[in-house]
Formats: sequence, structure tokens, C-alpha cells
Amino acid sequence: MPTNLMGIDVGFSKARRTTGIACLEADHLTLERAGTSWESRKAKIPDGFQPCVIAIDGPLLPLGPDLQVRRHVESVFSRAPFHNRCKPGLSHHGVGLELRQASSDACAQFSRLLEASVLENSSTAFRGGPIVEAFPNAFLGVLVPEGELGLAPKLKRGRGSTGFTTRWLRRVG
Repeated sequence: MPTNLMGIDVGFSKARRTTGIACLEADHLTLERAGTSWESRKAKIPDGFQPCVIAIDGPLLPLGPDLQVRRHVESVFSRAPFHNRCKPGLSHHGVGLELRQASSDACAQFSRLLEASVLENSSTAFRGGPIVEAFPNAFLGVLVPEGELGLAPKLKRGRGSTGFTTRWLRRVG
């Protein structure tokens, strides 16, 4: 069986298609945008696609914790040396609470796609399967050398991944 990967950029707008869905099967990549309902999201997944791993770009918490618990990872990424590379928003108050709920909903929805055998035999399970929290800004941010960070233009919030990707592609291209 091929290793099929799925990446989800959680969106939580009820009016617009703000969920990004990436599906990688062998060397074929599909990229789609969907709404927040399972019907909208499911319609954008290629027919027959069966992911082995799902990475969700949104805060994932264990079932049952206090929704306003402060996450250590967010505190760490908000301070040096990461603060100018991947500073995430804090998810324990304000709009962050909405993102937490949207991430939890997405996790429950997309976990339905995992094969029962994967769910039963997984040692890296989150809510019954190989679902991980992705930190694309952190990953891309550590690829940019320290000297280049000071030269980079200041980008609006939410544009960090695009800026880091552009700089990284220039280095490897």
C-alpha cells in the first residue's frame, strides 16, 4: 500500500471556503479549498483516497481538557529564538478558542478516513489514529538562516508561510 499523506489547514469561517486540503498519493498532489462542513470537505478529497497519516495545521488537544488551558508549545514558539520565525497565536483565549474548536472538529471529521487496521495498530495515535499537529511556520522558519531573517520584509499576520516558502525555494532552486 502506498504511503498516502493528507494535510489540513483548518479554517473556521462559516461563510467562506477557508479549509485547505492537500492529498499526496505517490507523486500525485491535489490541493483544494473547502468549507467547514464534513460534506464540503469530503467532496474535495479524491475518490478512493485513503490517508496513512493526517497532519492538521491547528491546535490539537487531548479529549476532555479545560478549553482555556495554556499550551506550553505556544509559549515556547512565542519567545526567542522562535519569535521572529513562527510566532503562533495563543489558542487559550479570544479567536484562538474558535480555532481550537475548529481543529477538534476537523480532527473528528478527517479521522473517519483512516483505515480500521491503521487505527488498531498505530502506536502514534491521537484520538484513534496517526493524526499529528503540523507547525508549517516553525518548520519553514528554521530553514531560513539567521542572517536572512533581518533582511526579509515584514509580512502581515498569516503570510509567514508564504514568505518563508519563497525564501526557501530561492535557496534550493
